[in-house]
Amino acid sequence: MKVTPSLLQSVVHGTLDRVENPGALLDTAKISFDSRSLSQGDLFIALRTDKQDGAAYIKDAQAKGAALTLAERNPDNLPNVVVVPDALTALQALGTYVRAHYQGRVIGLTGSSGKTTSKELLAHMLSRFARTYRSEGSFNNHIGTPYNLCRLDETAPYAVFELGMDHAGEIAALVRLVQPNVLAVINVFPMHMEYFQDLRGVARAKAEIFEGATAYQGALPPAIINADAPFADEILIPTAKERGLTPLVTFGRNGFVRLVSFETTQEGKTAVSLQIEGKTYAACLPGLGERFAYNAAFAAAAAYTLGLDIDTALDAITDFFPPKGRGKTSRVVLDGARTITLIDDSYNGQPEAVRYAIASLASMPRRHGRKIALLGKMAEIGARSEDEHRSIGTQLAATDIDIVIGVGDETKALLDAVPETKTKIFRETACGLLEELETSLLQDGDLLLIKGAHYASRVFEIAAGLLAKSAQPGESKP
Repeated sequence: MKVTPSLLQSVVHGTLDRVENPGALLDTAKISFDSRSLSQGDLFIALRTDKQDGAAYIKDAQAKGAALTLAERNPDNLPNVVVVPDALTALQALGTYVRAHYQGRVIGLTGSSGKTTSKELLAHMLSRFARTYRSEGSFNNHIGTPYNLCRLDETAPYAVFELGMDHAGEIAALVRLVQPNVLAVINVFPMHMEYFQDLRGVARAKAEIFEGATAYQGALPPAIINADAPFADEILIPTAKERGLTPLVTFGRNGFVRLVSFETTQEGKTAVSLQIEGKTYAACLPGLGERFAYNAAFAAAAAYTLGLDIDTALDAITDFFPPKGRGKTSRVVLDGARTITLIDDSYNGQPEAVRYAIASLASMPRRHGRKIALLGKMAEIGARSEDEHRSIGTQLAATDIDIVIGVGDETKALLDAVPETKTKIFRETACGLLEELETSLLQDGDLLLIKGAHYASRVFEIAAGLLAKSAQPGESKP
């Protein structure tokens, strides 16, 4: 969206400080918080955090070509600055202004795990029907959400946003910013448990998405809910009904969009059977396991809610590939002689997501190699950490997985629950494990799952290393 410094000053309740051309047109899509990566013509938002004051970098931003700066102070008395009481509040006000002028349908979704994959899948599907905007990456908090609102494509009939949280009240605040016209809860898992008394509290926090619902063309928005999520019947569905949201479309094994069955194909895809109002639909996604089956059910529920053709919608997701680190299956050739299958699910290590990933590996057809689970420690599960890790080990014990590699002290409890009939390997950190895999552990035909808390375990670096080393000349590396 194009705005002038004069209009911007009014929107953010700021003061123009030596702005040389108050009538110049600025693009709200060109926003930067980091002077190091800023591009010519960007609007620099000088955020203040506990660690640094963005105002100290105004000079650097202008040297890089910033067209204008929003800042709480102008310490060097530089030109082209809009001084505001609070830079974050100003960013949110600008995002709210852009959203108010957007005329398309906004779909807002939340969940404990898989938000980015679900968002990308839904945007991919909707793009078959019309131009669709999606929020960038996993930018789903109080900073990333208004940033993405500022970048809204006014020409797109659809826009998809993911809404994240780790404390109660955060989803409600994001909903007030995004004002979705369609609201969805894709799952409820025990994440961020250090901030909640129990899983019921997590479900209540997710239900905040319905409490902030706003009307679209005179009617309250519809709601889409995973019927199999914990507290769906006790909290999620009643909250949506109390708000008068309609239609209310559920999905899952017990949903209106019913997940009938799913299976892993020889090609490493997930074939799904769904049923809606007595009619059976089929879909096949290039991702493994139960969570991709639920993704297909969610996509069908969204299509039904929006009045789109279900067959076309499910056909659209057949060529969807999950984002990096979120379950994509790749053939990796090592030393030109050994070929392994890598399931790169290394972005997130939430317990239920780990269980899904292990079940997916266990369900894969075995050719001539071994099944290997490389699992980094799980994070953000508070006092339940040891029990959750041991539970994962118990699950592994009942599978045909041959080798279990644990990375991080927390995985000792996991490995303790794995029987001695399986090969068990423990490493304190991921450092050096890539070389070990390449030189002595991996054999031709192996199936390797890499899963773990992203920055807490850093096993994503192993996945990235394997993919990069296997790229052929001329191919792009991750």
